[in-house]
Amino acid sequence: MSVLRQEKPDGGEDPTIRTQRQNRGTRCRRVPPAFEQKIYRTAPRYREDKGGNTSWPVVLLMLVLLPPVGAVFMWQKLSYEKMQAYRNGQVLAFLGGVVAVLAARLPLAELRLHLHEKIGAADLKLMLIFGGVSLAGIVIMLLGIKISRAGELDLYLLYLIQERKITDLPMLADMAGISYKTLTLKLEKLIDGPLQNAYIYHRDKALILPGISERSAFRCGQCGATTVLYANEERICDYCGAPL
Repeated sequence: MSVLRQEKPDGGEDPTIRTQRQNRGTRCRRVPPAFEQKIYRTAPRYREDKGGNTSWPVVLLMLVLLPPVGAVFMWQKLSYEKMQAYRNGQVLAFLGGVVAVLAARLPLAELRLHLHEKIGAADLKLMLIFGGVSLAGIVIMLLGIKISRAGELDLYLLYLIQERKITDLPMLADMAGISYKTLTLKLEKLIDGPLQNAYIYHRDKALILPGISERSAFRCGQCGATTVLYANEERICDYCGAPL
């Protein structure tokens, strides 16, 4: 039976956290670049999945030469590089913005050229095509912004938990500016990756994590339930009474 051993959390008095709590309206979720790289290096489950090692230059080259293949590569990169979502989203938003601006130039120029005369069918068709491409670029840009913000939140939560040692769920939700429900959904996804072996203890609204929490989480081999105990408590399952 594996035991998750913990240490007492600190970080509640961290001046950076206090400043962020006092400036809720202008909260910044940015984390140090070194921490972001550390998370990426220590999350091989995300990095080594299929499609997770394709570089952006390769993806962009494939989008130009073979758009369908490039789109598949881009989807794989965004799907598997979960801990790189913040930067990947920024790249995608920039790419979408460039496409939107470049594609919109022709329709706008044609409109200005034919401002006082009738637009021909061929010109109208061309304007609609480029207008559609521009609209697609806007959609890609908005998608990139959404992905980047989600990745930013993931990194910020990991930063608060792993570096600032904050495991109190209401405090984490307050720091991140999200609801308790949204926080638990986020943590459940992170537990599948960089927060492996962590346990969300809803009764006390706390995250049990090795090396941070002062309690340990034990999974019962008989009923499969998880019991959270202090080091000096008797190791008995709360649900079936079996020894842990």
